[in-house]
Amino acid sequence: MVMQAAHNMWVPFVTLTMAFMLSALPMLEWVQWGWPEWVLIVYLYWVIALPHRFGLGWAFILGLLLDLLQGNHLGYGGCDFLCYIDVPSPAHVPFMATSFYNLRVSGHLSMH
Repeated sequence: MVMQAAHNMWVPFVTLTMAFMLSALPMLEWVQWGWPEWVLIVYLYWVIALPHRFGLGWAFILGLLLDLLQGNHLGYGGCDFLCYIDVPSPAHVPFMATSFYNLRVSGHLSMH
């Protein structure tokens, strides 16, 4: 089982590489406003799916790599990724996996 789990760790890195390639595609100006941030979307998925493997450190590194790829000022993408990835981080996952009723009964969600 451990061998199989370690063997499948190439999947997130391949999907992130594909997301970087999609982000580097040249496109027309009118298409740019609707083009999603592929790296952020794919990384959000992996943070939710495998929170023990991907966290804020990787988010900052991926943001820096995206800054280098797109020619932005170094650090803006890293800070953006930190802000976006902090929401589905492992500390918040129990709240995301809990039903609305359970949150209301336990007092975490008040309806004022």
